[in-house]
Amino acid sequence: MCGGGGGGGGGDGGAAANEAARKAEVAARIADINKIFDENAASGIYKQGAGNVLALDRNYLDQQRADSERMNRFALSRQGLAGGSQDVDRQKALLDTYNRGMLQAGTRSDKMAADWAGQDEDLRNSLIRQVTADPAAFNAAATHSQLTSAAESRKNSGIDSTLGNLFSQFADTYSLSRYNAGAQSVMGNGGYSTGGLPTVSSSRNSYQGR
Repeated sequence: MCGGGGGGGGGDGGAAANEAARKAEVAARIADINKIFDENAASGIYKQGAGNVLALDRNYLDQQRADSERMNRFALSRQGLAGGSQDVDRQKALLDTYNRGMLQAGTRSDKMAADWAGQDEDLRNSLIRQVTADPAAFNAAATHSQLTSAAESRKNSGIDSTLGNLFSQFADTYSLSRYNAGAQSVMGNGGYSTGGLPTVSSSRNSYQGR
């Protein structure tokens, strides 16, 4: 009777069994990676990060608006226009500018959240490629640390400094009001400025002759 050859492994020296075990290990490590990243995304970390960015930009816009309103009141008061239709129009322009800034800030924070999610997804795919080549390359603690470090660094994203440019038109108006006030002062004081412009003296007053 024929007795089969010993050693098992289907005649391939156990290669098929080893490959099956390797694939099972790869699948287990990929499952570990997906669990970590899925839990990270489900924690609301991107929404929270976007909220932090939006809060910084909102505070910046609030300050810019307050400064512009203060300059606007001063400028219109110097021109005797406080409380008039121009004051109402300027207040509406300030509100429109603020709302436009908030829309810009909201768009920015949403984009940053999407970018962060994309960066983490790139990291997930990179880790999956690594463990597919070598299951032993995966380190759960190191992965958690990478995600935590990324989240911490994103807290320092800073404000969108371009938001301040939205209110520059009101600063220009304030400067113009100072110039106009100075010019009126020159005309009303015999050529001498008391309103912020450089002093202008007529030759009749400054030259006495011999």
